[in-house]
Amino acid sequence: MENAQEFVNLLMDKVKQFPHLRDRSDEVSGLFKGEAGILMWLYHNIYFHGEEDTTPSSLSKMIGFSRPATTTLLNSLERKEYIIRRMSRHDRRRQQVLLTEKGRAFAETKLELMGKRLQYLFQQLGTEKTEQFLDLIQESLEILSRYDGDETDRHPGSTEKSTQNR
Repeated sequence: MENAQEFVNLLMDKVKQFPHLRDRSDEVSGLFKGEAGILMWLYHNIYFHGEEDTTPSSLSKMIGFSRPATTTLLNSLERKEYIIRRMSRHDRRRQQVLLTEKGRAFAETKLELMGKRLQYLFQQLGTEKTEQFLDLIQESLEILSRYDGDETDRHPGSTEKSTQNR
């Protein structure tokens, strides 16, 4: 690559192809863009990390959405009976977001489909390339976690420097 912008353009072109490869379970379930992601984050937090005290605010930070956007998605998921909100057991001033049985079943089905796709990918790549792929992802995350940005590293319209991953 001659410059960073050329690399960014190439990467974006490749990343844009991933949605065309995804399953259509979101659409079949009547979920809007972002709703399935919230269900997956909740499932991951609850069943892989044992964190049952996920608040709308912490969820907003995890998924990188504004609080109003997250609230809109949570309202929709609650109407569709994928989640419930209740008072936190640890702090009565805070709200807790939990998956319903319907939300849990959706997330488990989605994980199963993702697992099958990744298994197919890794079988096609073979052990050596799969390990290289995973090592490159890990190395990239470690490098980017040390990046603290500069004055040009802001979202359009923002006046604050990016503080993500600090």
